[in-house]
Amino acid sequence: MSETLVDADSLGLASLRERIRTTEDEFSTITRLRYRLFRQLNEKQDQTHVFPAEILSSIFEYAYLTSSDDPYTFPDPCVANPLQLGCVSSRWRRIAWCTPRLWRNLRLKIHNEVEPSTLHVFRLHLENIGRFTLNIAFVFEPCFLADFRSAPLRRTLCNRANSSKIEALHLAGKPAANWVSRITASAFPQLKCFTFCPYADVKSDHVSGCLLFNNFPALSKLQLKECQHEVDIVNSLNITEIDLTYTTITTCAEILLSCPNVVKYRSLNPYGAGWRDPQSTVSSEPISFPRLRDLHCEAYKDDLWASIWDRLQLLPSLHETNWIMDNLPRQEGLRQISSVLRASTANLKRLTLKGVYKWTRWDIKELLEHAKQLEVLDMECDDLTAFDVIFVLGLPHKDGGVLLPALRDILVQVDPGDEYWEDLQYACIKMLQIRGSMGNLPSVIGLGRVWSLEAREKLDELVHAGGWDIKVQEPDPIVKTCSSSDSDSEDEDLVSRSLTLAFWEPAFLWPIGDGPVSMSKSKLKGVLSTRAISSSSVIIYKRF
Repeated sequence: MSETLVDADSLGLASLRERIRTTEDEFSTITRLRYRLFRQLNEKQDQTHVFPAEILSSIFEYAYLTSSDDPYTFPDPCVANPLQLGCVSSRWRRIAWCTPRLWRNLRLKIHNEVEPSTLHVFRLHLENIGRFTLNIAFVFEPCFLADFRSAPLRRTLCNRANSSKIEALHLAGKPAANWVSRITASAFPQLKCFTFCPYADVKSDHVSGCLLFNNFPALSKLQLKECQHEVDIVNSLNITEIDLTYTTITTCAEILLSCPNVVKYRSLNPYGAGWRDPQSTVSSEPISFPRLRDLHCEAYKDDLWASIWDRLQLLPSLHETNWIMDNLPRQEGLRQISSVLRASTANLKRLTLKGVYKWTRWDIKELLEHAKQLEVLDMECDDLTAFDVIFVLGLPHKDGGVLLPALRDILVQVDPGDEYWEDLQYACIKMLQIRGSMGNLPSVIGLGRVWSLEAREKLDELVHAGGWDIKVQEPDPIVKTCSSSDSDSEDEDLVSRSLTLAFWEPAFLWPIGDGPVSMSKSKLKGVLSTRAISSSSVIIYKRF
């Protein structure tokens, strides 16, 4: 080593540079040789050489395709990734490169600019995909802002030969300004799924451009999240699934009106009125959605949004609807959901209402009379509305039966105060008695919390006496054990907890009291001894 240093010191500048270059060449040669030796070692150790190429290709496909159930959800990149498979051995590389199904999904993260390696991977997928189509996702980091840096990627994507191979396109993050609008203005004849999730602050970011879905004739699934762009959809007859989150209520309404053949529509947390042509007027022509089966949205105070439900004529295929009502006064929310139930004819099976406050029993009765074939009723409401729901479900109907004769699941999510909880349970038991006497007993009943000991014993008596087949749905408790002391004094070592004290029986965890518990040790031992449970442990749980 010392001789090498002495020799280096004795060399001139040009000779030293030549020595560095020669050493780097030798190092590169040794590195390539090392890589080839490792590949040969892998091939010698490869136990799959007994499999024909077709069998190994099928194994790769099975591992890759079964890592995701949704065709538009990207499989685990660590499972049968073709680029990783090619690093195992030359045989695996040849087989992976000749298996087009392995190249169907690609997710690219783009930082401050588009690297040449990113374009190479993208083009490699396009070349190896064969006759199949590509599902691709671009995730743009927040620092990616310059449009000129993304031009090579956009040109590659929008090239006519390449765009015809794209089946699903996902855009997330913060792409360059006008990048998305330019993409949607291009032609993608095979595109079936488009997702845009900019993850931007909807109240502060300014966006420009319009999303023109004019050249997507095969588009069937549209998903927008926190999208502030104006949206214009043409040739929308094939769109069957729409998912909108944190999108302006105007955009939500206009997209729904543009897609008459929609099957699944979901709109959550809309905001603001958004941009609207000042010359436009709200139409009064009746509308129908003959194929709509799943409607999940939020009642909102907006002229265009309200006009959709006022004009609604038929929803013959509606099977399930879920509405969030807490953003509107009672009458406005009732008007919108009542229009849906009136138009849904006899196929509606599940109704979910959240945020139902201060509804009267007559509001509830009038609403539910439009859903005669309803099988599942799931409501989240205040305590007084819960009483009225239970009361209405126990009322005799004018035809001699009960309201909603096909009802099998009654789920009323309510968190009443302690002064109402016992009464609500006994009201529910009375309702079950009435429906049971008429042969319309539900199979599942739930009130959103654990029943009291007395009410549950009363219900069990009725179940055994009537031979009912009914399940009480209760939240799962978090159970833990804490030690107690041996002191018998009632004045010391009080059990004071903000949990619910309970004791264990073979089938149920019965609550003794709600809220903070303050009980002396002797009284506690008495309670536990009545149930043959050791006083050395107290079982407690916390209800969410």
